[in-house]
Amino acid sequence: MKKRDKGFNIQTDWEKVGLRTWKDYKWLLLNCIKHYNSDNLVEKIIDIGCGRGEFLDCCKHFGLNACGVEGYSDAVILCKSKGHEIYNIDVEKENLPFNENSISIVVCAQLIEHVSYDAGKNLLHEI
Repeated sequence: MKKRDKGFNIQTDWEKVGLRTWKDYKWLLLNCIKHYNSDNLVEKIIDIGCGRGEFLDCCKHFGLNACGVEGYSDAVILCKSKGHEIYNIDVEKENLPFNENSISIVVCAQLIEHVSYDAGKNLLHEI
C-alpha cells in the first residue's frame, strides 16, 4: 500500500473518486457561468485543486478554455495525459502563476479545508 499524502489514502480514496466523470460536474460549471458577473466572454477558467481533472474534462467537453492547479503529482500526470493545461503547485508553499485579472472564473472546490490557515488565507487573497 502506498503512503498517505496530505491525509489522502492514495489507494482507496482515488478509487472512489475515480468513479466520477465530467458529467458529475455539469452542475458546477453551470453555476460558475450563471454567477459570472461580467459582460465579457469567459476566457479562462482555473480549477485549483483539480485532482483527476473531471471538472477540466467538463469544461473541455463544452469547448471552454480551462486549466488546473494540483499539488499531487500522480493527478498532474493523469491530467497531462488527458491533454489538460496543468500546473504542479503546492499551494501551501507557492503562489499561483497567473497574472492579475487573467482568469475569468476560479473554482476551488474541496481544497481550502485541506490547507493550513495561513495557506488558505494567502490562497483566498490571490484569488
